[in-house]
Amino acid sequence: ISKTILRSEVVIVIIVKKYHNIYLYLISAIPTHQLK
Repeated sequence: ISKTILRSEVVIVIIVKKYHNIYLYLISAIPTHQLK
């Protein structure tokens, strides 16, 4: 059980990092005045 939990946590971390990179890319691509 602990192994599967660790694996799932690793997958979640990888997904979060990927979405975080996309989020940063969107922020850098879109002017700040359009976000507000």
